[in-house]
Amino acid sequence: MISPKRFAFALLLAACMLPSSSAQTNAGTTVGQFLLIEPSARMAGMGNAGVTSVDEALAAYYNPGALGALDASDAQFTHAPWLAGITYDHAAVALRLPRLGTLMLSATLLDSGDIEVRTVDQPLGTGEQYQVQNVAFGVGYGRRITDRFSAGAQVNFIRETVWRSSLSAVGVNLGVRYQLVEGGPVLGASLVNFGTRGRYDGLDLSV
Repeated sequence: MISPKRFAFALLLAACMLPSSSAQTNAGTTVGQFLLIEPSARMAGMGNAGVTSVDEALAAYYNPGALGALDASDAQFTHAPWLAGITYDHAAVALRLPRLGTLMLSATLLDSGDIEVRTVDQPLGTGEQYQVQNVAFGVGYGRRITDRFSAGAQVNFIRETVWRSSLSAVGVNLGVRYQLVEGGPVLGASLVNFGTRGRYDGLDLSV
């Protein structure tokens, strides 16, 4: 049977070995959440398993390395009406350049539509209206390095606007794709939406 002193000593030793904890200083600092909306209904139906897909321009959303494996130019557009008048639009154009690789341009827009301004004194509306808009413009490039390996990268300019305040940021997507054997399984890896910090600035922040 363990004595109380030994038990207390063991408990103290275990507490000292635990990693130190600190307050969360970056809570709520993530921006560009609209970029997590999947533009491909087919990939969304597959549980976001699109990191190895190469048969459409939207494959670059999941893995920019897919651009290097595209066999031809492609263009795709997505429009989705959401609840409360919110709309989502995404467009991607991939241009295949012989012996040079594939260049891609993309645009994403999440628009709230008109929203009435309400205050404590005027809960039914002041007569003014505002909008919430999230926009991203992307430029990507991919190339087939070997007959089974391709790599790609994409840079996105992100802007979020809430009435008279907005923020801007830049995000980077990187990806690779490797086919183990000809006609066999494919491995893919990607790092997406890694970018700079953004901070809102505008007239509304003074209220």
